[in-house]
Amino acid sequence: MKMLLTILKILLPFLMGIGITAYYFLKPKGETNDGWKLSERFLPFPSHASPAFNELLKKGGVPNYQVRQMVPPSKAIWKKQLQSMELARAEGIEKQVAALDIQIDSVNLGGVVVRKLIPATIDTNFANAIFIHIHGGAFVLNGGMNSVREGLIVANRLNMPVWSIDYRMPPDFPFPAALEDVVNVYKAIIREHPNKQIVMGGSSAGSQLVMAATLQLKGENIKLPNALQLSTPWSDLTKTGDSYYTNDGVDQLIVTNDGFLEACAKLYANGKDLKDPLLSPVYGDLSDFPPSQLISGSRDLFLSNTIRTHRKLRDAGVEADLIVLEGFSHAQHVLFYDTPESIAVYKDLELFLKKHL
Repeated sequence: MKMLLTILKILLPFLMGIGITAYYFLKPKGETNDGWKLSERFLPFPSHASPAFNELLKKGGVPNYQVRQMVPPSKAIWKKQLQSMELARAEGIEKQVAALDIQIDSVNLGGVVVRKLIPATIDTNFANAIFIHIHGGAFVLNGGMNSVREGLIVANRLNMPVWSIDYRMPPDFPFPAALEDVVNVYKAIIREHPNKQIVMGGSSAGSQLVMAATLQLKGENIKLPNALQLSTPWSDLTKTGDSYYTNDGVDQLIVTNDGFLEACAKLYANGKDLKDPLLSPVYGDLSDFPPSQLISGSRDLFLSNTIRTHRKLRDAGVEADLIVLEGFSHAQHVLFYDTPESIAVYKDLELFLKKHL
């Protein structure tokens, strides 16, 4: 036995050397010094997601990579294509307003159109509260009445007044127009309402604007909202983060950063450095941010944006909750708002806000 152990001690370094040498000279197919080239893969429907979600997922079909890579070649065609997309999205908005039983009143605050969304019943905990909603849409979509879609759901699910900002958008109004509108509306609101009763939230580009506005307000020493909802935030406009690659072609909604989405980021930035914190807030100083709830999905292209933002908030000492939904792509808890997962998300948001408002 002793002799066997002695032989093994002598041979072990030799065998390890052979193994290491074999690893470098016989790398698995597709492995490079920069990463992995993966072959085609089969992606099953998420077995642990609800049947209601899976049914909607199946109806949506395979993500259309080719369509998402198409970029309008000129400003005129940008405007024509965006107008066409807005008209398609506007279908059904009146039915949604009626179904969710929301009263809408339009006002002008700080020179910006704001739509007050008032639910039929208001939770007494939120009687004096305001949810400032900032819509998503890659900075270029969901203007006009389309801007209230997510706000309607928040108002209905939480029985809470929601004020939805219809900010200016490219190509006519690039950065910093949208940010200026959000900041001006917020300043107008806090002249009449205490900041401790205000929450600000939105999805995707909306969450980017929530974070950018918070950074700017903090820099101006203006009292901040008492809580933030950061739903799948576009917190980094550059293609940085694991899920930009792992969920490329998997995300059923935005599909890929390459093509249309990247072009939207550059159109909004208008030549500015995409890593400027007011464009990619994850690079900013997030200390002293309000308590934040973050939402994403396991197939979300922006999952890494959400995770990185959550981690940076936590490292800055900010209270931050992270919710990741199984099988969900970008902002599908908003699109599929009748699924059990979405209902649970808004219940979590309700409890979070009752804790902080």
